[in-house]
Amino acid sequence: MITGTVAAIVMAMLLTALPVANAASQDKEENFQYPMPEITPPAHHPRVLITPEFIPVLKQRIASDEFMQQAWKTICDVAANINKAVLPKDNQFSNATLNAQLSQAMRYVIDGDTFMGQSAVDKHIDMLDRITFGKRNDVTRDYGAVIFTTGLIYDWCYPLLTADQKREIIAKTRKLAGRMEMRYPPYRQGAITGHGGEAQLLRDQLSAAIAFFDEDPSVYHHVAGRLFAEFIEARNFFYPSHRHHQGIGYGVYRFHWEIYSAWLFKRMVGKDIYSADQGKVPYHWVYATCPNGSALIDGDTNMGGKPYNIFDALLQVSNYYKDPYLRAESQRRGVTRFARSNPIEFLLFYDPSIKSADMNELPTTKFFAEPLGGMIARTGWTMGRDSDVAVIEMKGAGYHFNNHQHLDAGAFQIFYRGHLAIDTGAYPKYGTPFDWSFNKRSISHNTMLAYDPTETYDKGVNDGGQHFPANAREFRTLDQLLEHAKSGSIISHDFGPNPVKPLYSYLRTDLTPAYRAKMQSYQRHFVTLNMDDPNRPATLLVYDRMHTTKPDMRKIWLLQTVGKPTDKAGQIIVDAALENDTGRMVLQTLLPQADKLEKRCVGGPDGQNPVFDQTFPIKITKHGSGSLTPFNEGFRTELEDRSGQSVSTFFNVMQIMDRELGKTMPVEKIQTANMDGVAIDGWQVYFPKSDVLHDDAIDFEVHADNSKVLFTGLKHGLWYLKPKAEQLKAYQCKVTEANNALYLQLTPGQYTLHAKPMKFASVDKPDYTDIKPVNTGKMQAPRVIINGQRIPVKELIFNELKTMVDALPVFKAVNAKVSIDDKMLLVHHNNTELRCLNGKNFCEIDGQKMELDQPLRWQGDHVNLPLEILAGFLQMKPKALSVGNTVYLDAYPEGRKHYPFYRRIRTSHPNVGHPAEDAADGDLSTYFASQGTGIELAMDLGRVLPVKGMDIVWYRSNGRKAIFKIDVSVDGKNWKQVFDGKSSGDTPQDKPEFFGFDQINVRYVRITSNGNTQNNWNSICEAMVVLGD
Repeated sequence: MITGTVAAIVMAMLLTALPVANAASQDKEENFQYPMPEITPPAHHPRVLITPEFIPVLKQRIASDEFMQQAWKTICDVAANINKAVLPKDNQFSNATLNAQLSQAMRYVIDGDTFMGQSAVDKHIDMLDRITFGKRNDVTRDYGAVIFTTGLIYDWCYPLLTADQKREIIAKTRKLAGRMEMRYPPYRQGAITGHGGEAQLLRDQLSAAIAFFDEDPSVYHHVAGRLFAEFIEARNFFYPSHRHHQGIGYGVYRFHWEIYSAWLFKRMVGKDIYSADQGKVPYHWVYATCPNGSALIDGDTNMGGKPYNIFDALLQVSNYYKDPYLRAESQRRGVTRFARSNPIEFLLFYDPSIKSADMNELPTTKFFAEPLGGMIARTGWTMGRDSDVAVIEMKGAGYHFNNHQHLDAGAFQIFYRGHLAIDTGAYPKYGTPFDWSFNKRSISHNTMLAYDPTETYDKGVNDGGQHFPANAREFRTLDQLLEHAKSGSIISHDFGPNPVKPLYSYLRTDLTPAYRAKMQSYQRHFVTLNMDDPNRPATLLVYDRMHTTKPDMRKIWLLQTVGKPTDKAGQIIVDAALENDTGRMVLQTLLPQADKLEKRCVGGPDGQNPVFDQTFPIKITKHGSGSLTPFNEGFRTELEDRSGQSVSTFFNVMQIMDRELGKTMPVEKIQTANMDGVAIDGWQVYFPKSDVLHDDAIDFEVHADNSKVLFTGLKHGLWYLKPKAEQLKAYQCKVTEANNALYLQLTPGQYTLHAKPMKFASVDKPDYTDIKPVNTGKMQAPRVIINGQRIPVKELIFNELKTMVDALPVFKAVNAKVSIDDKMLLVHHNNTELRCLNGKNFCEIDGQKMELDQPLRWQGDHVNLPLEILAGFLQMKPKALSVGNTVYLDAYPEGRKHYPFYRRIRTSHPNVGHPAEDAADGDLSTYFASQGTGIELAMDLGRVLPVKGMDIVWYRSNGRKAIFKIDVSVDGKNWKQVFDGKSSGDTPQDKPEFFGFDQINVRYVRITSNGNTQNNWNSICEAMVVLGD
């Protein structure tokens, strides 16, 4: 626990208010480009993320919350290792050194431990004298980490610094900041995108500026001056969209620094420098998260189909805005692991008093306003690879911010039990021919092309798609963006009739500006229908009207998929193609007519990425970045209108279903004089045939009882529905300027919809808000899915350390031989024997004991076994998903079978997003990851075997060196170290690196990781024990 804070130290902190004598004159000598902000640091220390008012709050949290206690203990343990705070003799930048110094400084500022504070000061000053930095592209981030640490230690340990030390620290920090990409003063780079929108100014220089203000206010004037003049307004411009223009990869990363700057001022003076809409930005990432843990792609990323992680941003933003839904999402993702892996940030930002809300209370559809307009429609919030939830993105338009944003205005994506409509790009490196001509371009997205072979593009080749504004340059200011970057606008949006669980979601967007002069007009309309069927949950309607300036321009509708579609009886059938996916999408084209429509499919695993008559292979070298996604090996289906007219209309219907359990429903094209429509499974949906809002009378007929009828593109105002049959009610209906849509539920008959008052009696139409889907998005019954086969079980018990599985249905499904009575469970499978004794705290696999956390107990034929024991015995890859009430058991990939299987694999620092099992699943696209030092990953072979080394695939193995050691043991208690060193840092990402040692007979192998040469993350794609002779 924390000892009492020394009163004298607190008093010294409160009295350190007077600037040094030369501060004012120094300030006058500076050349400032921006005015001094009205908000300035208060006259006391500490004030950088910790204040005198916050210290008792933090102490109370530590005293009352187990995770805060865990974080504080971690800090105390790190601080106590004094040598960890000393920069290594090679003088190289070390995150571990910075963390140790900050841990000691925190011991001083919170606990009043002068010895720790002085150690932090002395070792930090020594580090500033000696530190050198390796050569890498993003070394500015290392400079920034040092500057940020300097600011915290300067502020937190202020009473321990002499005047000479203060001058020395400020001078060295200014000099180091001058080496950053933004330089010092930080006037280079843009205020909107690029590295200028990362930590350099928003955290690193800003923290130091606040700390140095008494002695050198010029630093704050430069840094905060630019922040308030250019950065805040630019972000408040796009925050109302509730999404980030840099996507699911860089957007998450850069938003982390944006919320950091908010915290610096909130904690310092209690003021919000950004609009409250900042707190809603993560909702785009929440809505884009797919039930299997991956995400819909947005912007540059290699995350296609992979687990998606937004920990850092969620930790900070959920606590800043006290948002119960973001807290729930952060808890689901295991945010409390930061108590051990990133304890300083955890203590600074985590508020244990914030409660989690039920995610099922959130609307299943969310509209994102301009300047990043769009909509995501879900059918629920249940997670799990086998969840019945579909997720559909309907992207709109607004402004294009360049940098990592793609030219995908108007694109769509679909997920249901696998990714069905995707982006086929990848991000190995910025600015390559592949990047400029394929990855970022419209041709790799579900958009439309208007191809004129004579057209030229500022960046990359002619793909017939949208254009980068301003020659793809990064915008320095908001004014530049507003002048050059308009990509389109949202015309209408609506979802309902129930606002929380809507049956329909509608978006209409004008995309004309994105295509520049070749386009007379282009509008895309989306409607997502919730079909209220777990095995056929949704249908997406896409209606396009494209008018080009030249009639011979080729107008092509695109669909990107992981697997190759099949064309059967006029329908294009797309099956989700990743391991054990069961989703299917059936595409039927209603317009253009079949005789005017040309279909073709290109792309695939050859990786050539065709753009008309050119190809753009991704060209990954051994020094490429990270592991790529199977999305880049996907296929592109092209539907081309061959009518030769200036105006082309495309009308596509996509039914989303389970390929085994779902059923394709009949689709009927229906039309009125001014409307194109479709009838499907009790729905009738209409779109206007022109770009203007419709205000003429509409005659239509309803055939099915209680039909759901949706009209889109109506002019706002009152509309009047008159049935031909006198016994039916006439309605007066209001259409708003925002939605331009009208939803009705009608009985069979003929009707006329009028935009002008008519001489017949009418009543206000029902609001239908009580009508909502009831069969989708529910928590499913417990089940185990074995290689895609669903096995119902009586129960699954989940907790943080282990999962218990009703085992006998699993054994039956794999045809294991089972014998059970009230004393013993005996199972035989693939020449392996499992023996469990009732009331005992161990199992035996082939005679080798596997210790259990608690004794097994059963009655009758219901036996719950730990998942790791079950998977180890069956030699299958396990995954537990509590939110989906599901356990998965999958066969290992063939390559993994060349190594011994583990009976269990455990880590000292669990990470829900990247669990220990990901280091032994044979899949290089998944990886174990945990942040910190002393991170253990232990493998139990289940029996004593001769071991001579390990084949390890480190995440980002070709750009940094992992720091680790390997220990082995016979009994799991007494360990022998057999390796202590680093990885090479130049191994291809898809190849293991061998770490050998003298052959030894052992059962347990343990890797203890201590970060890498770039940061303190420990990430392992595969850790495979190599057997000896």
